Amino acid sequence: ANAAAAWLENFTLPDGTTTDAGPPTAWTRTVSAGVAAQVTGNQFQVTGVAGGSMTWTSQVIDISSAYGGVTLSALLSETSTLEAGDNITIRYSLDGAAQITFPTNGSFSNDIGGGGSATASTGTLTGSTIQIFCTVTFDASDAGEQYRLDNVTVTANASARWASEVINI
Repeated sequence: ANAAAAWLENFTLPDGTTTDAGPPTAWTRTVSAGVAAQVTGNQFQVTGVAGGSMTWTSQVIDISSAYGGVTLSALLSETSTLEAGDNITIRYSLDGAAQITFPTNGSFSNDIGGGGSATASTGTLTGSTIQIFCTVTFDASDAGEQYRLDNVTVTANASARWASEVINI
């Protein structure tokens, strides 16, 4: 089956960018005091402080024309030694409903397995809108530990809509 990226944030923006009003993609972030969260080297990097937190939020994305539904994915990574109290979680909200954690690799506490990075993903989702949220929290012993977010993608699944009409002669 063919698929196409309907929305892609790959953070190809100047270092230090903390929000993007778009187009084509728009997002914001909120941080607690002392947390640095910005584009660094074409990734969104979060550098923690003790007890700090950050939430990255995409725009509300129209998926109503994706008749075969959409899938979501994002690359999560870390570049330091983290503890059990450090966490990165990526969630989505379909049609404004409650946030749901990506079922595959959607949340990590401590270090991210597999060499420090993992692709978070969902199965097929069908609706009118989707919004994506990435939350990072750090425990009380953090000083400069980092999580990263990259290639946040909404992929429209290929499908065809057929219409038929009967003509009586």
